[in-house]
Amino acid sequence: MSSREVTVWLDERWYNALSRQLKDETLEEHLENVLDEMCNALPEREYERISSEIYEEEMANRQAAEAAKKFAIFRVTEQGREVLCQVDRGLEFLDAARLLRTYLRQERGASAFTQMLYRAEPITQDRYDELVQLRMDNTGKVAGAFELDFDKQQMSALNIMDGWQTFRMADVSTAVYYADRRRSVSEDQRWSKFLDQLDGKALTYEPPALAEEFLSGSRRLRPEDISFADEIMQNDHQLEFYMEVVFDPDAVFGTNVCTAENDDWLNVYANYDMERGQVCDTLEVYLVRSDGSEQDYKYRLSPEEQDALLPKMADYCQRQFGISLADCCRQYHIENPAPGQLLAEVERSRTTMHRIVDEKFNTFVRRVTLGEDQSATSSLPLGVNLASFKGTKPASLFLPGQGEIPVSKWKNAVAAILQDCNADPQRHDRLMELRNKINGNFRTILSDKPDGMSVPLKIDEGLYFEGKFDTESLLRVLTTKVLDKVGYNYHGILVQLREPKQEQSMDTPVNDAPSFGMKMK
Repeated sequence: MSSREVTVWLDERWYNALSRQLKDETLEEHLENVLDEMCNALPEREYERISSEIYEEEMANRQAAEAAKKFAIFRVTEQGREVLCQVDRGLEFLDAARLLRTYLRQERGASAFTQMLYRAEPITQDRYDELVQLRMDNTGKVAGAFELDFDKQQMSALNIMDGWQTFRMADVSTAVYYADRRRSVSEDQRWSKFLDQLDGKALTYEPPALAEEFLSGSRRLRPEDISFADEIMQNDHQLEFYMEVVFDPDAVFGTNVCTAENDDWLNVYANYDMERGQVCDTLEVYLVRSDGSEQDYKYRLSPEEQDALLPKMADYCQRQFGISLADCCRQYHIENPAPGQLLAEVERSRTTMHRIVDEKFNTFVRRVTLGEDQSATSSLPLGVNLASFKGTKPASLFLPGQGEIPVSKWKNAVAAILQDCNADPQRHDRLMELRNKINGNFRTILSDKPDGMSVPLKIDEGLYFEGKFDTESLLRVLTTKVLDKVGYNYHGILVQLREPKQEQSMDTPVNDAPSFGMKMK
């Protein structure tokens, strides 16, 4: 990505004077917000083109960095508690064994083995299975896969040639001792000594029990495997797509139908959830035996497999129905509103209007009886023209169903709104899907980590929102780029405002002032 530096030289007296006028931001931050507003004012087509180019470049850089990463994965069972995690380090068997010995000898004072793993990230069972498969495929991406059961005192390591091998932890620790006891040997020699000590000591590996109804094979479903046939069927809130089995089903599902030993076959269905607007996380797999009997199974889809299915579903839907998946969802919601949804919306609107009317009457009463100047306070719904909030400060929020929430800054108000949005499980899932996919002119708006953000607002674990904007831009980004996309109705939110005192006007035209002595390059 090409960038250009813009440097502004300003007399220090002008700098100090301007800085005193700015309340909650530095002059540098203010100028960056001005540039942000100028970018937003560009013609829409040009703005979209540049934004798309920047996003594509960022995604390419992320993918390149991701491709260069090496992982090690762990399943750790300790005191009856199981943890699945990954570390962004290429740890191999000897490396993991050294960590085990250090932990057993309490050399670092760790109270759990996972504390020995630097920046370990929890992962799901699906992600763990996916990385195990990558290890077996010998892609070089996964340097090691390990299972440590401290309750059984056993350690297992996944060998790409021999599969899982299990050893007593005491034997592994002893092997590390013999490998590392002499300093003047190479790492290859240490490996040789380590493996020699474990030779003949492997136990029988017992893989963790999996739910019987879920199928798994030697590889995952690939994009080129996916094609559909027959009509799309609607079952309640789901669209059912019949998948053509033009790939090796035994490799993907672990079945035994590609054989001359029987005449069994599979019927496979993928589903799209119109209520949630996403691909369902399982395939329905029906094993039809030669005697006519059937047995139903499920195949759990990884996020990558769901992403591969979505465009194929969208294309097939367009060809079958003549409308997009998004239009199918909209039509479904129009025809099948959620129970009580309309009444709930009416109640929220009524509550908001009551608050606005009460506030206006209270203001009038205080002005008449006490002679108070109420010009410094007002209330506005968040759905009004966002320019109305420019130059204001929030005092509190009225969230439907929660009541009044005191806030002193717009960043606090935005965080409270996003946390209310995130409290809904479906919207939480949608927010998590949007991470690293929503970008501003200079930075990521919604991310899975605070790195690279100027003012990260933590909404949930692994969910951060960029809060470094002027008031109008902050609310515009919040509503149009995030809340609208996840289906959160913010029009019922009432904001109690307190107007800041205008100590000195900053609206003097530059042409009427002495020269600032600015230089730009």
